[in-house]
Amino acid sequence: MFSVQNSRSQVRGVSLRLLLKKDIVLVVVSKAVNGTTTLALNLYAVHYLVPAEFGALTLCTTFLVLLDGMIGAALDLAVVKLRPLERSTSHGSPIEQAAIGLKTLGCIGFGMLLVIFAPQLGTLLLHRGDVRRLFLAWSIAATAVLTMRSTQLALQIRERYKSFACIELLNTSLRIALVIWMIHRGYRSSLSIMTSYAIGSSVALLVGLVTLIRTTGMRVWWRIRGAALVLGSARNALVTYGLSALVSRLDILVLAVMASPAQLGLYGSAMTLASVPEIAATYLAPAFLPRIEAYCRMGVFTRFFTRLHMLMYTAMAAGYGVLLWFVPRFGGHILPLKYAPALAVTLVLLPGTLATASIFPLSLNLLMLRNSRIFIYFDLLMSPVLLVAFTLGSRRGILTVAAVTAVFRILKTLIVQSAGRRAAVHAQIESQTKAENNAARTRMA
Repeated sequence: MFSVQNSRSQVRGVSLRLLLKKDIVLVVVSKAVNGTTTLALNLYAVHYLVPAEFGALTLCTTFLVLLDGMIGAALDLAVVKLRPLERSTSHGSPIEQAAIGLKTLGCIGFGMLLVIFAPQLGTLLLHRGDVRRLFLAWSIAATAVLTMRSTQLALQIRERYKSFACIELLNTSLRIALVIWMIHRGYRSSLSIMTSYAIGSSVALLVGLVTLIRTTGMRVWWRIRGAALVLGSARNALVTYGLSALVSRLDILVLAVMASPAQLGLYGSAMTLASVPEIAATYLAPAFLPRIEAYCRMGVFTRFFTRLHMLMYTAMAAGYGVLLWFVPRFGGHILPLKYAPALAVTLVLLPGTLATASIFPLSLNLLMLRNSRIFIYFDLLMSPVLLVAFTLGSRRGILTVAAVTAVFRILKTLIVQSAGRRAAVHAQIESQTKAENNAARTRMA
């Protein structure tokens, strides 16, 4: 008991600022730069793409987020759960290699299907059949992005945070430079932008693999052995993340089928603006994931959970108040005249995206590690309701679809945060009890 009390007294003297200084700041800053520049890039593209082309770009980026959320996040979580607790910088883990292999094979297989059936899918989703090159560029970008995330996770586990940040910033810089170059050369289309994504992510992936090989001394970072173990561990996360990602983007998918590409472009531009807080919070999640267990052992997780969310809620409420005043007066300086209807849609979407943003840093990962069924039950219950609501709403216009989206996200946030708070308390108690038991066994030995 003395060792645990001594540990707690040491914890009280440790500033949360110091706890966050080494790893989280580097990861968060690089991710925040990526999110901010992605937003700026989309707003830049809006001024040069017609709404129909921006609608095609919205659909492509939505599918990229879906694949990363359904497959990438689940496999990364499996790696964190399965990898041995001791750090290893001298060799690679078979679990990490299997995850990279699964991502690569899965993306290539899915991409081949997209390219083969491009005319049929293009007619269904974009009301045009000449999309094979667009889907090919998307497939390359998706494969590179998901595999690059695995290399970054491997570097993060080994505490190579500078390498993590450099790879993230390289990917961001290349993408921005290529998009600007393409647009100014006259290639103003969704195909040119997705091609820029593919090239930038591929180069960043190559640099990430080289860095990982130099860090670990292992030249082979792609294998299938251990894939069954990874898939078994990721099974619940695949279902949970997959269903959650699909439901969260159901509005885009329904509009792609039911509305015109121009309407999808207007809604996509509104979602681009409204998703700023959600994107920022999403990029916080990888930074906090490896620290949940450590904070629980130190006895500071519950306090950290409460303080972080109070800070987020205060900032979000103040930010939305400012936007209610700012957007009607100065929105015309953000979006061009042809996208003016999107401003009202943005204000309707914002409460939902602000609410959803609050679950990403801690609650989502915590519940995924301890009790992911809450997401499955809620999304299973709501998915048919949303499908009907979005289908009917699309007939009345994109503003109605936006209202349905906002209400759904607020309701989900209330349920998830309540469950997350209870899980945080239980996680800290269990971790401290385990520490006490281990200390007792050590004294007896």
